[in-house]
Amino acid sequence: MVRKRGLEPRWIAPPAPKAGASANSATFAYLLTSCQSGCYANSRPRFKQAALYFLFRVEMNITNYVILCAMTGSDMKRARRAVDRTQAEAAAKLNVTQAYLSMLERGRRPVPRKLEKRVAAAFKLPPTMLPLTRPAAKASSNRFKAVLGRLGYSGFAYLKGAARMNPAALLLAALDAEDLDARVVEGLPWVALRFPELDWDWLASNAKLRNRQNRLAFVVSVATAAARNSGDSALAATLDDRRNALEKSRLAGEDTLCRQSMTQAERRWLRVHRTAAAKHWNLLTDLSAEHLGQLYA
Repeated sequence: MVRKRGLEPRWIAPPAPKAGASANSATFAYLLTSCQSGCYANSRPRFKQAALYFLFRVEMNITNYVILCAMTGSDMKRARRAVDRTQAEAAAKLNVTQAYLSMLERGRRPVPRKLEKRVAAAFKLPPTMLPLTRPAAKASSNRFKAVLGRLGYSGFAYLKGAARMNPAALLLAALDAEDLDARVVEGLPWVALRFPELDWDWLASNAKLRNRQNRLAFVVSVATAAARNSGDSALAATLDDRRNALEKSRLAGEDTLCRQSMTQAERRWLRVHRTAAAKHWNLLTDLSAEHLGQLYA
């Protein structure tokens, strides 16, 4: 990710890892942390690109990482103006000085993670404006249930205690899971339906890094069908465009929709009885929009 002062983040494609390459682990950790926190906001573009090039050349399994998009100063400024707060009022609300807030908004300082959470709470940011962060490793189905409930999914509306999470980060984390509760999987198309304005570029890029683009495209296909069934042709067209963007990267290998532990008998049955969309995206699943009408009403 390359940042320039006053502009939104721009992504650069990571080079393919070089076989046999090695790097000092301390240097790698420093560069990774620095790039994620946005501390290169005012450094020279060539240095920033060189740092990112180094990150992706080291000998590592790249699918263990995601591209992070931290909150920028311009994000903070937009959030402050959206709630009609002056800089002085916002600084007092966030318990920082006005001078420091001014430096953050102008990109002179990176926005600390702790302050991101205070901004989200103080300005009541919508979920799609929350920072895009790396999900916790091996999050449980119960964790996903709680986050879905917090986002407003009726299937888990009784769960209230979870912290809010960006819908794009939620989808990525869930789709990367080996095994999930079937009720959690049923809620994933709802996320695409409820938050069509989420950061699709970030989500698609990170899904491809983890070879999860088939899962993502299928979930969007189910959401598209649900939107069409409800009579929302505009939303269906928007989601269909997102699905079409993943066609060129469709994987030929067979996969499941977050249910790797299914038996061979179940796999044989699903190869015959799955939907056309599941077959197209080489997934073994019986999920379809027709089965989700009551949940998505």
